[in-house]
Order: sequence, then structure tokens, then C-alpha cells
Amino acid sequence: GKNGIREKDGQKLTLRFMTSAGDKVRETVQTLMKDQWKAVGVDVNIKNEPARVLFGDTLQKRQFDSMIMYYWTSTPEGSRSAMFLSKEIPTQKNGWAGMNYPGWVNKKADEVIEKYESDFDPKKRIELTHQLMKEYTEDLPVLPLFYRADIAVIPKNLKGFEITGHYFNEMYGIENWDLE
Repeated sequence: GKNGIREKDGQKLTLRFMTSAGDKVRETVQTLMKDQWKAVGVDVNIKNEPARVLFGDTLQKRQFDSMIMYYWTSTPEGSRSAMFLSKEIPTQKNGWAGMNYPGWVNKKADEVIEKYESDFDPKKRIELTHQLMKEYTEDLPVLPLFYRADIAVIPKNLKGFEITGHYFNEMYGIENWDLE
């Protein structure tokens, strides 16, 4: 197409890309991604909104038509239902409840999540998590840009400190710390 942008029947391939305005890290990532999309012939229109609007009506009421960048936090053993179950897609009918903002519908994933929520055998939960990730990877309802890792330098004389994972602050459990 014209100017190196892909076209079909005279219509340019244009995607709207949204995130919270003023978040410099996200806006920088947007700029880099826009350049990468352009290199393969996709026009990207950036439209950012204040966080209160983006995380209020826009995300919750699913008022985005192409791409929206935000982050989720979860624990390794946490529930998967709010983010991935089909019935957790926010709609006017359910009062915009739920966190399945992408609108992912996958019957097999729903079955796996329901089993995960009711089975507390750690080995079974690992197996179910693998099944869920297989469905997620095949459908790719969300494209994760990165997974944050927590890193800590711990003095040898500090006892009782534990990395909490990626949900709680590293100060969680401070009452168990002890200096020798």
C-alpha cells in the first residue's frame, strides 16, 4: 500500500493503541512498538487517556477496539478465574463485573479453571496450570510483554527474609526478620 502501510480494498491496516497517559515507561514502550509495527506495514494510532478514564470506563466497559496496554498482578498459586473465565467478561448485563477484559472465551480453559478452583492437590494444580497455559498459548488472548522478577540482595546476618513472589511487597513478613 501507500507509504509502506498494508491495505486491503483501499483500507489501510490501522490499529489503535491505548495506555494510561503520563506513564513514561508505557509511552516509551508504545513508541518502540509503533515503530516495529510500521516496519511490517501496520499503521498504529496512539490514543492515551488519563488513568482514571482508561481503568474506569475504557477498560472496564471494554471500549477499546484494537490494543490496550496495562498490567495484571497475580500470585503463582492465585485464582485464574477473574482474569480468564468466560463468565468474567465485563458486560452491561453483569454490571461490568469481572476482569476478563480481552473477552477471552475458551470452553476448555473454563473447564480447567473450574477444576483448578476446587482441587487443592499441588501436583494436580501444576498439571491444570499447564493445561490452562496450553489453551492460553494457542489462543493468545493477551500478549505478555514481560514477566517481572523480584531480586533481593540479602545480608548473611538477616534471617527470616523471604522473596514473596510478584504480588506482595518485599516488606511483607517483616515481623519474621531477625538480625544476628
